[in-house]
Amino acid sequence: MSNGWRNSRDLTVQPDRLDVLVKARFFSAMSTRRNIAQAREAYLRHIDLRTGGREPSDYQGHSSTKVRLEDYELASKALQISMLRDGYDQKSPVPLGRGDRPLNGAHRIACALALGLDVSVTRESCAGGTWDMAWFERSGYSKRDRLRILFDLVRFAPARCTVFVLWPHIVDEWDAAVAAIESSGCAVAGFVDLAWPESRRMSYESLVFDLYSHGVADFVEGFTHIDRKIGFLREKPCFLRVGVCMVNGDTDSGWVAIPNMKAAIRMRFAAGDEIDRFVTCHFGDTPAESRHMARTLLLPENLDAVWSRTASQPRTTFLHWLNNYKVLLQELGIDPDDCCIVGSAGLEVQGIRMATDIDFTVKDALRTSRFNAGVTRFERGIDLVTKGYHRTVSGPTHSDDDLIEEPGMHLYFRGLKVVSPELIRQRKAFSGRPKDKLDVELIAAVSTPPFATS
Repeated sequence: MSNGWRNSRDLTVQPDRLDVLVKARFFSAMSTRRNIAQAREAYLRHIDLRTGGREPSDYQGHSSTKVRLEDYELASKALQISMLRDGYDQKSPVPLGRGDRPLNGAHRIACALALGLDVSVTRESCAGGTWDMAWFERSGYSKRDRLRILFDLVRFAPARCTVFVLWPHIVDEWDAAVAAIESSGCAVAGFVDLAWPESRRMSYESLVFDLYSHGVADFVEGFTHIDRKIGFLREKPCFLRVGVCMVNGDTDSGWVAIPNMKAAIRMRFAAGDEIDRFVTCHFGDTPAESRHMARTLLLPENLDAVWSRTASQPRTTFLHWLNNYKVLLQELGIDPDDCCIVGSAGLEVQGIRMATDIDFTVKDALRTSRFNAGVTRFERGIDLVTKGYHRTVSGPTHSDDDLIEEPGMHLYFRGLKVVSPELIRQRKAFSGRPKDKLDVELIAAVSTPPFATS
């Protein structure tokens, strides 16, 4: 390919340059002013582990002015200010080596990715550097850290990544199954192995229902086939391997090939009649389904929240309420991704206590155009709450847009956004009514899951 402009997403879908995602997360956090502390820590840690804060000379032998971690941070902020003001500077192209690997300029790619800009590039004949998941694992990155990197890969390039799950029935063949994915031409960016003890089997099963909720219209009657799968999964430990692989070729033909690859892996690794049980593997067959799977299985905060669930399915009444909520949004022509369930419904999702109704909030622009700042009551036990759900005794207050848009401030239950337990706790601690104080105690009693520390 000749010199010119490239879509920053194209340059990001490289399973051996995952450092760009860590950098992009930092640039994105600076742009949105959300979760900056966590993104900054992750950014500086990976720079420190890679260079110790002193950037080596580039591929042409030019020395760098970055000799401390602080220099990296200051340079990143200056780069973002420049791109926000002037766009991408064509006079500073990213040199691409063989395989489109950048020889330097990863920060420029990451900043452009976070801002949705194209990147000016030149072509060079030498080989670019690599920075793959094996490096992050060798460097001591926890499962939580690696899950987040894979989540960001799907978040920034959803049309080019599919999420896959390998089930415990073929646990002895997991490595061979990953090799089969690679041999099909779909490069594997990475994977993480997860396990739940028998005492947490219900939370594991609840996660399975979440995983297969994509496209389910009726949460009460629509899971018959998944009930059967759950029965087969009960024959094995609560294990799964979740990973991300690249869609091969152009996006249209690449996605067409995914179901065929899934069927081939099932045929190869299923033992006896297990092929009929579909407990070998699962892949996102479309970008939308893969995005749903990433939210469910790769977002660490979501896995944290799932850990506390005490039932694979909530009570039927609550599921009917969720059906009503989905139908209401459909009737109103509102995308569920522009909303977030708040209040006691979030406690029932977590198995903390029963809810009394479904409360939700919406993005500010949607509220301004369709509703008012106060409560809007609908039939079927559903209320749009007053603008500004989050309140806290100390620390920053997050807007409704923050709750809805920022991964980690909400979790996913059956594919629907539900505000995080910690933000519910902060709101109730602020309100201070007797029932709120009791809810604070109940939330605090939920044990910390291993995904928070592993």
